[in-house]
Amino acid sequence: MTAVDIDSLRLNRRTSSTLLPIDAAEIAAGEKIRDFMLKHFEHAIVSLDTLNKVAAVIEPRGFTADNTLYAQSVCPDEINHEISNITELLTEYLGNVFHLSGLAGIPFTGKTGFGAFSHHVPEEGHLFVMMAPHVGITPDLKVGSYDRIGQEGTGSACGAAAGAYDFCCKRGNQPIPNVADSPDDFQMCYIINKINDVFEEKISVYPTENERQVALVKEMYKIGKIMLDNILTTKGWGGSLSKLSILTGIQINVANPHSDYFLPLSFEIKSKDGTTEDVFEEAFGHRADN
Repeated sequence: MTAVDIDSLRLNRRTSSTLLPIDAAEIAAGEKIRDFMLKHFEHAIVSLDTLNKVAAVIEPRGFTADNTLYAQSVCPDEINHEISNITELLTEYLGNVFHLSGLAGIPFTGKTGFGAFSHHVPEEGHLFVMMAPHVGITPDLKVGSYDRIGQEGTGSACGAAAGAYDFCCKRGNQPIPNVADSPDDFQMCYIINKINDVFEEKISVYPTENERQVALVKEMYKIGKIMLDNILTTKGWGGSLSKLSILTGIQINVANPHSDYFLPLSFEIKSKDGTTEDVFEEAFGHRADN
């Protein structure tokens, strides 16, 4: 298997994300962010390394751009779709993309969305699904924030997760919003409900804001993974030899010109006979605690 070269991919998605040479100061800043990031997200790797490790596993098992349909469940935030991100790299590598998600990377399209996606698979072809919430890290090492192009100061990333976190911090006696009563904002209501369920036990217990933001994105991952597991099926699509490959993790957004990172948390391949092959260690080695 030949390693994927980022220059060989069709990297013309966004001119604002063009890969440019960086100077010594930027390299040092990037190393500072990387070292800090690895303290909180051990085993995270740059997105291109993620792609190459994935390709080394799926290519020998018959997955190609011609016979594989790709879907992703990631937050629609534009910072998740820059040219060096795992989202764009997988799209260019496998060709085209079906979107399963809404806010925070949760696969809100549900069983209907996966059903539509799976029925587009090539004859006797395969499916590849990637799911990941995201979190930003600023140059001054704030987790849960991101320096966006053209804006003064920092913004939140993920904004939906931050909104749910803020609601829980300030809730007091305020009632939790009812998803059924908010059809025009049901995704945010769902996220608030789920984060509220774990806020005191899993998030607010940490002493620092950075630690709480790390805990927040890990809980967002669990929320998305549970829904993803509930909607995926190997039935009703493809042929007897078709397979479903599932990669999940956390996207870690770092401001340009630095490359984003990906923390892989699960990687498996499901066959039509009901068996599941765990290929995580083959691809990535050590597992991260989540």
